[in-house]
Amino acid sequence: MLGVTLVSVENTTSEQDLQWLFVDTLACIVGADESEVRAHLAAMDARGSREGQERIMAQLWRCDHPQTLDALDLLAGHHPDEAVAREARKAAMRTRTRALGTRRASLVSA
Repeated sequence: MLGVTLVSVENTTSEQDLQWLFVDTLACIVGADESEVRAHLAAMDARGSREGQERIMAQLWRCDHPQTLDALDLLAGHHPDEAVAREARKAAMRTRTRALGTRRASLVSA
């Protein structure tokens, strides 16, 4: 008789990975038709609580995805919940400030 070993698989997806995937998903609709964007964001809004979405927006500026700013601008301009859109605008501003700081640091070290 063959022995069988069961292996427990833990969820190893980090918060950074989830942020990256979220931005990647939104990047797919950047530049899409207005009705398509609104439908996508309405579906997203229906799946989560306002507080949960606000928390996500508040942290998303830390994501290193090259299209983070595009995704945040999309959310800021089109999210059906004004509170979530406001958090996206704040996060977009933080992303812009972070990018400026990175460019300044690279100029100083050059």
